[in-house]
Amino acid sequence: MSAILTHTGFQSDEGAVIHKQAERAKRPAKAGEGQDVQVRRYAMQREAQKVLTGFTYTRKRDGVDHGCTYRVTRCHRNPNSRAWNPGVDVMHYPDTGRYGYGNLVTCGSTWHCPICSPKITEYRRAELAAGAASIMGRDGEIAMVTLTYRHSIDLPLAESLKAFYKAREKFFAGRAFKDAMRDVGAVGRVYSTEVTFGVNGWHPHIHVLVLCEKRIPGIVERLARLRDQWARSVVKSGLGLINEHGFDVRNGDYAAEYIAKYGHEPAVFTWSAAHELTKSHVKQGRAGNLTPFDLLGILATRQGVEVGDRIIGPAEAENLFREYAVQFQGRQQLYWSKGLREQLGLENDRTDEEVADGEGDSDIIGTITSDEWREVLRLNGRGQILAMLGKYGRQALPEILALLPKLNPNRPDEPWFREENKFRGY
Repeated sequence: MSAILTHTGFQSDEGAVIHKQAERAKRPAKAGEGQDVQVRRYAMQREAQKVLTGFTYTRKRDGVDHGCTYRVTRCHRNPNSRAWNPGVDVMHYPDTGRYGYGNLVTCGSTWHCPICSPKITEYRRAELAAGAASIMGRDGEIAMVTLTYRHSIDLPLAESLKAFYKAREKFFAGRAFKDAMRDVGAVGRVYSTEVTFGVNGWHPHIHVLVLCEKRIPGIVERLARLRDQWARSVVKSGLGLINEHGFDVRNGDYAAEYIAKYGHEPAVFTWSAAHELTKSHVKQGRAGNLTPFDLLGILATRQGVEVGDRIIGPAEAENLFREYAVQFQGRQQLYWSKGLREQLGLENDRTDEEVADGEGDSDIIGTITSDEWREVLRLNGRGQILAMLGKYGRQALPEILALLPKLNPNRPDEPWFREENKFRGY
């Protein structure tokens, strides 16, 4: 128990969990650590922006439908308006040694944005870990149920999700599910929907974390009885028969063990239950399946990826990501059953936008003027500037900014940051 609480960063007091602010681990960044990741994330975000620019979705306000643009198209590109010192701040985070930007619009989209999503999903994972610590502190138990169905390459995602959500509601509302929750002493559940694309097309699935107030003998076997209820719900929703992979139950040891190890994972690791629920769309796809952010990676690198006996190239990746983005716009990532957060002692829920805007302690090391920022955008160099600061330190910022007007836009054979050799000696 103590290891779980230590590794998840939460404290237990008589069964209550105090939810500490979900920040990055407070340790200095190693040389080069995270810099390539920042460059990739900004490159992928730029692809998401290009894919969704010019497209709108409908949002109802005051009973009237409004056409809205996707906020990711402005995220970390458009400065916020301010009368004093207009421009983009360059931030340094002493706790991690990393660099970032301030006074920029953020979208807070966990589904569309490779910049906002990691912050949001990590915060949600920390909340989930806190809830798990609370349950285990009361000598409770956790089990995870995974729900899916047979899917085909010719089934559009919109139709697939509509039927899938119908099956989900039938399953949760059924007497068999309610009886099973009473049987295992469940205090509540948390569930998340994720989707990948593979040989058989879009593959939506749901992970349901069942939190029980005490340890129950044979909990996996008890929950496994729900397979027939899920199968009936899928058939009634028009999705046909499930196969052997359509229903799966894992025991509480799986969730507890991997939540406890979170933050101390080897280079190649198995995703914990907390990961499964919060980082589904940012994980690298396995077994020939592509996550939505894998599709952005194809666009950023302009290199196709083999899926079964065909190659998913940039043109198809663009269409697939747009199809996904439209269907997941406005959806909540994690669903907590009513009253569960309060029972677990978690603080009031924060919106994704609020989480994305939070950064922790930081220092402003300089401000990029509006004209300089336009040059940064022209060069598609947002990630590269942060990478160079990570290599050469904050003192290199004036020299980096002075170079901007002299550089050519990014080319596959001549990346603009080749000029970094001028910073040797910093």
